[in-house]
Amino acid sequence: MKTNFGFQVVVAALVIVLACGAAVANAATGTTPEKTLDKKDLKLVASLTHEKLEVRAKAAEKLGEKCCKEAVQPLVEMMKSDSEAGARIVAANALAKIKDYSVIAEMRQQATTDASKTVRYALNAIADQMEKEKPRTNS
Repeated sequence: MKTNFGFQVVVAALVIVLACGAAVANAATGTTPEKTLDKKDLKLVASLTHEKLEVRAKAAEKLGEKCCKEAVQPLVEMMKSDSEAGARIVAANALAKIKDYSVIAEMRQQATTDASKTVRYALNAIADQMEKEKPRTNS
């Protein structure tokens, strides 16, 4: 199956726009809820390794929407190792929504090694956006 590069770029751009739009909406409303994992969240985390792409992607998306900080490490693993390029991008978007800025370095590292050019581009764009949103520390 040969994929059209232009289509991949459009998909990556759409994913980035959606992630940025959600981040702006969260910033405008001041919503960054933090909570511990309940049964539903545990099920979502477990679904990150499901055999079906749709299930993995939907679980990552929901964990990002919930700003589930406890899901950061499983999402990082998904971003690094999922067999599907789209799932790796969805995981990175979820991490951006959670706003755990400690993952930026791992995201940048994955952007240098990922097999997919589209994923490399998307991860760098998401990391750039996270850098812009990152609170500045007075040191």
